Amino acid sequence: MNASGWLRACCASALLIAGTLAVAGCEGVGIEGEADGLLVDGQSGADIAGGGDMSSLDGTVGLDTPGSDLIDASGGDGHSGCGDGVLDGDETCDDGNSESGDGCDPGCQVEPGWLCDDAGCACDAGYFGPNCAPCGDCGAFGICNDGLDGDGACACQDGYHGDDCRACAEGYAPVDGGPWVDGGSCMPNDACSEAYCSGNGLCVYPDGGPLGCECFVGWEGDACDTDTDECADDTLCGGGVCVEQPPMELAPECLEQQSDDNGDPAAGCASSPDCEAAVCEKDSYCCEENWDQACADQAWMNPACNVPGYMCECPEGWGGMHCEENVDECAGDENPCANDGECIDTEGAYECACVAGWSGLNCEENVDECAGDENPCANDSECIDTDGSYECACVAGWSGANCEENVDECAADENPCQNGGECSDTDGGFDCACAEGWEGADCADNTDECALEEAPCQNGGACSDLTPEALAPECLVAQQDEEGNPLAGCASSDTCTESVCAKDAFCCDFSWDSLCASQAKVDDACNKLGFACECPDGWTGFDCGTDVNECAAEESPCANGAGCQNLEGGFECLCSAGWTGEDCSENLNECELEEAICQNGGLCSDLEPVVDAPECLEPQADADGNLVAGCETSDACTESVCADDPYCCETAWDSLCASDAGSNTACVLPGFSCECPEGWTGNDCSQDVDECVGDENPCSNDGECINNDGGFDCACSPLWTGALCDENVDECAGDESPCANEGVCIDLVPGVTQCQVAAGGVAEPCSDACAQAVNALDDWCGVGGWDSSCADCAAGGVTGFADCTEIGDVCLGDPSLGMICECAVGWTGPMCEQDVNECSFEEPICANGAECVNSDGAYECLCATGFQGVHCEEDVNECADPTLNDCSDNGSCSNDFGSYSCACNDGYDGDGVDCADVNECEPALLSTQSFDEGLMPDSWVVSDSDEEDDVSWYVNEEGVLRFSNSAGDAYPGDVSGSVRTAPTLIPEQGMIHADVALDLGDDSPNYDKFSIRMITCPEDMTWEACQESELAEVVELWNKASYYEALSGEDMVEGDWLTIHLDVSAWAGYAGALVFSFDSVDDLVNATPGVFVDNLELSGPPLAACSDMAECSNTDGAYGCTCIPGWEGDGFQCANIDECDAEESPCGANSTCEDNAGSYECGCLDGYIPDPDAEVGCIDIDECAENTDDCGNHSVCTNTLGGFTCECVAGYGGQDGKACENVNECAEGLAACDDTAICNDQSTNSCGTSVGCDDDGCRAAVAELDDYCADNWDSGCAACAAGGTGIGGLDCGEIAISGVCLGTEPYFCSCADGFTLNDDGASCSDIDECLDAPCVHGACTNEAGSYTCECEPGWEGVNCELNINECLEDGLCNNGSCDDTEPALAYEHCTGNTACDVPECQAAVGALDDWCLDNWDSSCASCAQGGVTEYADCTGMGAPCFDDAKPGYACSCEDGWTGEHCDIDVDECVDSPCQNGAQCENLDGGFECVCVDGWEGELCGQDIDECAAQPCVNGACLNYDGGYLCACDPGWESQNCDVDVDECLDAPCQNGGVCENQPGAYQCACPAGWVGVHCDTDVNECVELAPCVNGACNNVPGAYECSCDPGWTGAQCNDDINECLDAPCANDTKCVNEPGAYTCECKAGSGWTGQNCDENIDECALSLDYCANGSACVDQEAEIDFKLCQGDTCAYAACRDAVTALDNWCADDWDAGCAQCANGEETNYADCTNLGAVCTVYKAGYACDCVDGWEGELCDQDVNECLNNPCLNGGACNNNDGGFTCSCPDGWEGDLCQEDASPELVGSFKVSDGPPWGENPPTYTCLEACALIFGGSASSYQCSTAVGNINNQAWLDGWGMACHVAAEDYKKNNPYDCGSGGCSESAYVMDHGCSQTNYCWK
Repeated sequence: MNASGWLRACCASALLIAGTLAVAGCEGVGIEGEADGLLVDGQSGADIAGGGDMSSLDGTVGLDTPGSDLIDASGGDGHSGCGDGVLDGDETCDDGNSESGDGCDPGCQVEPGWLCDDAGCACDAGYFGPNCAPCGDCGAFGICNDGLDGDGACACQDGYHGDDCRACAEGYAPVDGGPWVDGGSCMPNDACSEAYCSGNGLCVYPDGGPLGCECFVGWEGDACDTDTDECADDTLCGGGVCVEQPPMELAPECLEQQSDDNGDPAAGCASSPDCEAAVCEKDSYCCEENWDQACADQAWMNPACNVPGYMCECPEGWGGMHCEENVDECAGDENPCANDGECIDTEGAYECACVAGWSGLNCEENVDECAGDENPCANDSECIDTDGSYECACVAGWSGANCEENVDECAADENPCQNGGECSDTDGGFDCACAEGWEGADCADNTDECALEEAPCQNGGACSDLTPEALAPECLVAQQDEEGNPLAGCASSDTCTESVCAKDAFCCDFSWDSLCASQAKVDDACNKLGFACECPDGWTGFDCGTDVNECAAEESPCANGAGCQNLEGGFECLCSAGWTGEDCSENLNECELEEAICQNGGLCSDLEPVVDAPECLEPQADADGNLVAGCETSDACTESVCADDPYCCETAWDSLCASDAGSNTACVLPGFSCECPEGWTGNDCSQDVDECVGDENPCSNDGECINNDGGFDCACSPLWTGALCDENVDECAGDESPCANEGVCIDLVPGVTQCQVAAGGVAEPCSDACAQAVNALDDWCGVGGWDSSCADCAAGGVTGFADCTEIGDVCLGDPSLGMICECAVGWTGPMCEQDVNECSFEEPICANGAECVNSDGAYECLCATGFQGVHCEEDVNECADPTLNDCSDNGSCSNDFGSYSCACNDGYDGDGVDCADVNECEPALLSTQSFDEGLMPDSWVVSDSDEEDDVSWYVNEEGVLRFSNSAGDAYPGDVSGSVRTAPTLIPEQGMIHADVALDLGDDSPNYDKFSIRMITCPEDMTWEACQESELAEVVELWNKASYYEALSGEDMVEGDWLTIHLDVSAWAGYAGALVFSFDSVDDLVNATPGVFVDNLELSGPPLAACSDMAECSNTDGAYGCTCIPGWEGDGFQCANIDECDAEESPCGANSTCEDNAGSYECGCLDGYIPDPDAEVGCIDIDECAENTDDCGNHSVCTNTLGGFTCECVAGYGGQDGKACENVNECAEGLAACDDTAICNDQSTNSCGTSVGCDDDGCRAAVAELDDYCADNWDSGCAACAAGGTGIGGLDCGEIAISGVCLGTEPYFCSCADGFTLNDDGASCSDIDECLDAPCVHGACTNEAGSYTCECEPGWEGVNCELNINECLEDGLCNNGSCDDTEPALAYEHCTGNTACDVPECQAAVGALDDWCLDNWDSSCASCAQGGVTEYADCTGMGAPCFDDAKPGYACSCEDGWTGEHCDIDVDECVDSPCQNGAQCENLDGGFECVCVDGWEGELCGQDIDECAAQPCVNGACLNYDGGYLCACDPGWESQNCDVDVDECLDAPCQNGGVCENQPGAYQCACPAGWVGVHCDTDVNECVELAPCVNGACNNVPGAYECSCDPGWTGAQCNDDINECLDAPCANDTKCVNEPGAYTCECKAGSGWTGQNCDENIDECALSLDYCANGSACVDQEAEIDFKLCQGDTCAYAACRDAVTALDNWCADDWDAGCAQCANGEETNYADCTNLGAVCTVYKAGYACDCVDGWEGELCDQDVNECLNNPCLNGGACNNNDGGFTCSCPDGWEGDLCQEDASPELVGSFKVSDGPPWGENPPTYTCLEACALIFGGSASSYQCSTAVGNINNQAWLDGWGMACHVAAEDYKKNNPYDCGSGGCSESAYVMDHGCSQTNYCWK
């Protein structure tokens, strides 16, 4: 180091101590501005000329000025002649100036880095640039480019490169460690390659030696090709085992050069911190500057970057690469020592130091302390061992861990000394010091204070002895903390504290001393004394020694806001204005005072004063009792009082202000009122009214108001007159009108609308501008006429049609004129002097496209065709004049606005101009299908065409549908095709007509086929749904082969057209589509065209409305209808003719005639058959001969015309000779059978019928007379057997006589069914079949001889035994299957003894037996079944008990249906079955999912793989659920990656590069100076230059920038910044500048710290308890509260003394200069900048956030919340330290008594309802019943007999009793008192009580 450098370092360490330089020898160094190296004078900036000597003899260190130094004779610089250009004295240079930075400083000394001589200055070696900045280190292989013109860059020798030439250039290899280490260098690597060292080492040139290899770790040998056997060294792994392994690169990324994202060199190797640290420990350049190839080479040889070729397996307790590191077992998260034992690490192991109670290697064994000879438990206590310890069970009287402590009885929870006595412990006992009022050994005896000699009650108070009670015994003594310091308040009792402190705030604000304790002893809230004093009036207190302050009562004894003054034993009222009397309650009549109170003739009326602001009549204070300014409750009162006395609002509203308020009328309304005459006002009519003052001017129309006593005058504007300027001047009153062109002058009120409504309501718009403005808001005014509503709109009002408030002044008259001109039509302008161009209106004045022609004052409209009128607004009715229209005679004309239209009359068709007759009798043509040239209809479907053979169905250029080749001349063989038309709805009587041309030659059917088919769908299905289902029907309507066969050999010419008529009426209502099919059949080429189709037509029913039984006949424009034979009518309606109703029947004699539709039928009468010999008529049948008679047995048949007669044989009788019976003895009354029995006559022939004869004897007897009867038996045989006449008159009387054919008994008695024969054999009794219950599912009714069953629903049969199968009924289960079940009746749900589940049935039973209304037993159940019970006859029960409660069937619904009959569709969409956002559409019996794009399947749950179609053109396809995504290749975009991205649109080329877009890419053509893909790599100038002196060089595009170090500026960062000029030091602190920096001198006590004194000191973190009562300390920024002594005096001695020490003038005189000094500023007399904070008071840097209940700066003052009683609903507030409590009245609860605690009505019950807990319950109270019914405990309930009266009364006190009682047992009509002593006992209830309601409250 040279001398200059040493001095520079010397001065850099100089310190200023007490204003004197501590190190000498720094003068004359010649470093201008840096001579001292420190800013020792506290000021910023460099030393001025001469400041380099630092002699300080001038008293201002560092600020030497020329001539001020006592030593220097020439300006204090230590030289003479410096700057004169002459080198003399000790000058080392003199360049003729005193500037720095040019080589020669102002002290004529050469500046560092410079060389100076007479010729001038230049840079020294190693310095460069215009400022001769020092060069960087270029190492041993580089030279700095120095000199004034140099750039400081390093010029490297061959083979080296880098900013500092410390790296080997390309083609060179490092030698001896490389150039980055001392002694290292670079050599050419021609012969040195990676292969030379086998890739396991570096090729090096040893110092002076031949080429060699420096092997990487783990390799050896000349070529590094041998793996090193490291394990050959036995000591390598210490006590571990060495295991060979191949070497491996641990940090391969660090084995090459490092660069950042921009390709620039980077320091360090971020991918491996271990490798980075190991390499940089040897060469810091690698981490500080650049990890270049040399650093990468070092990494190859570092074991932290490469794995060595071995590994050490260490023994337990050891670790590290070579097992050289001891394993600290104690350092892990888990302590190996159990039970909190301390782990101590040792070499290769560890030890455990166990805590007491545990032992063992790992402290896992418990020590049994009780097992020793010596018991650790004292005083004979029992020792009990526990894990790691023991416990002692102490004997009585001892305690403590080892039972070594005596029990202090006085410390027990219950004091043995009663009544607050103080207990003193003794060995084996205790003593009691009794509290006042008590005596005795345990303080249990009360002291009678009234018996003492000195009576405790003063002032005549009467004494009564009481039992004392210490409510707060702790408060009866002075309160202290644990250290004996006084405490405020008594924390043990908030009530006592509040009561005492209310009388003496000192006890809570400062200290609860002995005086406070004495007060507590006589305070009822703390201590109830043993006596009580009854005080006389005027006295109070426990001993009647305190005067009563009547004025302090809550309600003042003085009325009407009067002040109250307390007196001994009384008080005095100070009345407010307007009141008098002892308590100020009498009104003072001011109107009767001698001096009139109302001035200026005002009329006085006496009133009762009213206090408007009663609160303001008292002093105003805050919650702490401090007086406050103003009275918040009345702004008017406050303003009025403070106007007289500002003190009341500026300082405090004290008692004087309150007194002023009492006499102020703004606070108290006076007790009188004055009715003032006009012009006067005020309470007493003494104030003149200034009518001109106020918001409203009494003078109208801007007239000037001039006030005078009792009135005012108005000075009017020129347009107005009158006393109030409210009379308009009429400008139109002159002889000559000011309006031109016959305009009418209208006088207006200036500023009022121009539009005047004339008499009768007629009005006109006053101007075009106004009219247009109004029309824009209300178009009626321009169309319907100008009326009063329009005029109101013009005036800016809101009418019934428009809001015109924003119309502006367009309709106002000129205020300077006061009139307007109402112009004639066609003229406008203020004076009607301008023509109105009506044709230029925005809204055309001529309507309907007419042309407008303007003229002076007028216009004309030239109308378009179809219009007329002045404005062409009228339509021309062309229909009124036949010459104006061309409608047909069979049509009608309809006039339109501006035109007309024609329409044909009914019965005609056409466009209205040409109308042709419609034949209504023919089928109506509904639709036609013709073909456009070459166009197949869009909705037609062509299929099965053979496109390869160019054959298909198509429409040719002639507009004909055909099947052929495209040339239309032939078709090849073996082709086919079909075409389907669009579907259409087939009408009634539907017919399809088609024109067809096809080959009908002889052989045609053999080589082609042509057919017409129809596909039909039901009318209730859509075509699409039908095609997807199986319901579509295909019907062939016509085919060529069948038609050909029908020709019957008739030949047709090929190509002839035929019209095919197809009847499709059978499918009326269906949707149908035709299908034309053609098939060539064979494989031969056909030279003829295939088939032609044209003119398809669909017809339906005729248009005529004739009856189906009528014939239609068409007429011109109409038609007629005639009924066919057999029908009659007008043809539109035909009725059947009844031919049988004619006078002569058309059917002939003995016949019947039956009419039918359009005809009749004939038949024969009974007994006749058609006459075979005649066309009509009938002949007789001989029934006797035909044996078709019905005469029966014992009767003879005789034929008659049309019938026959029957006659009984002798001995028999019967009506009409039929059913002949033997004369019945029974009928003659000869039998003994009585009326109840049946008499059976047995005389009837057993063979008396024609059916047969089983009596062989009878048959033989008859056969003897008539042998025919031997083998046959007919009615003749039967007649003979009866003894009558046989066939042919055969006399069979002998048979009757012989009796061979008669019975054996004359008669016998029997009973009819349902009866039984009695024992007498002659009488019968009825059988009651119902006793056997024959009706299985029905009610049995017994009848005489029988019974009937009335079956239940669902049953049938004689005995109702057959279940009706309801499922046989069609459609019962609409969309499901029916399962027949057995039905059940309603009464079957009411068969039990406890309940009926059918309310309707129970009601029906209750109507017959009222018991059953509220009860149910077996009797009720029997009644429900229609039985007769003990209480009612229910035989006619029927419905509703016999209603069908369960139907006799059940429907099993199909999926999608529900309901009893499966007729309710299930809306499956409610459960959203469709997935993936699909829309669910409910269908009958199902649903359908409409999928969104990307999904398919029944529930839209199947993803569509869109990628299968390969949609992504230039990218990869990614299928996902519901869609797909294309991942586009770079340069492509859009959904399918098929749009090239024009990257050039985003201007990717930077720095002026030109972008050229290419398919899928782009290319940048970079300008000179830029490289890279985006032209974003700049030439780094900072690599070549080092221009920044005190800063870093930042390369910028095309240049560089210096980022200066803090404190420096300038282009090269060589100019110091005076930071203090920017006042960086906050909070009123001093700034001291330094080279490249500054310091802030924070003031002590200011609360600020940090470099800029802007960091707040957190006082709350200093662990000082600033805030009391648990309040939070909140740090805040300290502020200057105020600066002392800033005025013309200084009363603060410390500040005055500090200022006087700097300026003694201020000791006796204090002026502005002294105040400036006190503010820390420099004055003309003293530098006070270092005065400090002695004159400044700082606001504390913290605040206390008080918890609730505390306040004050330190939160040490209790808040008396009770001053503003927070307790609601009448609750009493009890203040205590830090809070309060509320004593709530009945019915309220909660912290603030805010919760309603009144009982809530829960519910009600009746006795008649029965108990809810089953049969035969015990008796319960009403309260118990409430709890059982509604839950909870009985004690939480109350009862009442009414909703609004909770009186704990009820109508019962228990169930289980009958609902009736004798009157003597219970007082009638009185509810039971649940609150009485008998509440728990059972009680009977009056009979009316069973139905009364009891209410439960909780």
